[in-house]
Amino acid sequence: MRRAIPVCMILIAFLSACTKDQAPGITCQSCAAISISFNADIIPIFKANCTANCHTGPGATAPGRISLDSAIAYAQVTHGGTGYVIAGNANYSLLYTQLLTGSANHMPLTGQLDPCTIQKIFCWIQQGALNN
Repeated sequence: MRRAIPVCMILIAFLSACTKDQAPGITCQSCAAISISFNADIIPIFKANCTANCHTGPGATAPGRISLDSAIAYAQVTHGGTGYVIAGNANYSLLYTQLLTGSANHMPLTGQLDPCTIQKIFCWIQQGALNN
């Protein structure tokens, strides 16, 4: 029994390190190898995939309307307590979890993003969801 505890602790530490560096099931660059910019990487994803009928524009019907202006969008997705983005914890961030297949209210409605785009969002959140 005493021997099992250190082995379990090592396994838990290993698994925790993996989930902080790589989105589960995705084989793109690890978060340690890339630096994600909100303005250069995340806003273009929003602009390409957030449609006027969902989160943007006057006809938006989905909760959590967002602007495609980077300063306003950053404040909207990281506003304290919303759960959209929990800096440093993508697995508890609504923005990330709703990008995954099978999640309720899957985003975007037009179809799942490619794995490397999902990895960028994962890394941005894991790296602290900085406004850079």
